[in-house]
Amino acid sequence: MHLKSLLLFLPLIVAMPTHAATYYVSTTGKDTNNGALVTPWKTLQKAVSTVKAGDTVYVRKGTYPERIDMNTSGTAAAPITFAAYTGETPSINLSGVAVSSGFTAAVSIRSKNSITVEGFEICNYTTTAADATIATPLKGINIHGNKLYDLRLGAREAVSVNGNVTNFTISSNTSYNCNNIGIDAIGYEGICSTASLDRARDGVIVGNTVYNIDSAFNPAYGGNFTKGGGYQAAVGIYVDGGTRVTIERNNISLCNDGIELAAEARTGFTDDVVVRNNLVLFNHLSGIIIGGYDHLRGGTRNCHVLNNTFYRNGHTSAWSPQIQFPYYARNNTIANNTVWGRPDTKLMIAQWPEEGTASQKDFSTTNTFAYNLYYAGGSTALVFQLFTGGQQGAYTDLAAWRAIPESKGEVGTTVQNPTYTAAVPTTTSGIDAFKLSPKSPAIGTGQAMLPTSAKWGDFDLFRCARMKGSRVDRGMSEY
Repeated sequence: MHLKSLLLFLPLIVAMPTHAATYYVSTTGKDTNNGALVTPWKTLQKAVSTVKAGDTVYVRKGTYPERIDMNTSGTAAAPITFAAYTGETPSINLSGVAVSSGFTAAVSIRSKNSITVEGFEICNYTTTAADATIATPLKGINIHGNKLYDLRLGAREAVSVNGNVTNFTISSNTSYNCNNIGIDAIGYEGICSTASLDRARDGVIVGNTVYNIDSAFNPAYGGNFTKGGGYQAAVGIYVDGGTRVTIERNNISLCNDGIELAAEARTGFTDDVVVRNNLVLFNHLSGIIIGGYDHLRGGTRNCHVLNNTFYRNGHTSAWSPQIQFPYYARNNTIANNTVWGRPDTKLMIAQWPEEGTASQKDFSTTNTFAYNLYYAGGSTALVFQLFTGGQQGAYTDLAAWRAIPESKGEVGTTVQNPTYTAAVPTTTSGIDAFKLSPKSPAIGTGQAMLPTSAKWGDFDLFRCARMKGSRVDRGMSEY
């Protein structure tokens, strides 16, 4: 079960005049000043209420105990930018701010376009649930370079774009130590009365670091703020009913689940999402979940999971797989990934539907698996678990897995040690430990061609060119 928020959580402010002005905010300033560098404003809200399209606001270091509600739009040609002053990190710290009724967020952008927020720290935010209806799409929202941590989120998320939001970018943020979802793109929650527009769409979630996202410490999931004990369902990066979203070059670890592509609305779908060049490791449960989480939910279709590295997920749950398919996954492609499972269970892919009819539970034959590299340490034994033909089945090596229609023969896949630069990376290893060694079997062995609806991206996780020969490498790193 995932409890959802309704809008857009962000970290900061906005700028304004008709002639592209630059303003400054500092904790030592005064709102009666003119906003210049030597005579800055004191509050973020003063900047928000003053700026116009094309303006830029630089915020100096210090603590700003205020929620922000953006009330001015930029344009594609003249965006509004709120940014940290060079070399400084301003903090929106809401520990002393009372929770208000109705819709709230640390930073809220509703029915406004072409706004960039970057370089802020947001912490100690508390919120209650709320509803909102947005008929005009939010366009050109950029959430960049912020730090969000220690957030008690209840049914919300640290960063979310919900409903009628399009052409958004969520990039280079760090979200950690939060008790619900790190980053979310949401649809079907009634944010827009036009059903076809009620979905976050055509966005990019890129270059973010997300870790220690755990709903066990969330009362909304039955947990305690300090003792835990709640249901663990918080995902690092989640697309719930969104469409045409790209998730790439993110580092996701020690969350309940790494990535999830699902639709909680019964008749909804997450579709046409590309997940590529991500490092997903040591998450408590699964590395990635594809499909509705129970038989009464929507599904996942036409999504592509390409060139990712999944490493020893199921960190605290022995029977959580690297790749999990609950219900209603159709026409998805899983290709060119390196998948290193736990050495004890060796569980690569699993689907354990618990309720519903046999037709609801049976795994589809429309998904494609190809050119993946599996490894679980030492032997060729692997475990794949699927519900097929009305019963649960276990397939304990690649040959057995390839023999069933549901795997499509897993063309081009091998069972080998990918040989990273670190022999066996640990929870304290840096991302360089996952670069390929010179003799890695992942080098130059990825799928030569992909469907026109999918691409493996121009760059790997390290922003190196993705294609250096006639064939792409497998995993998130190009040698």
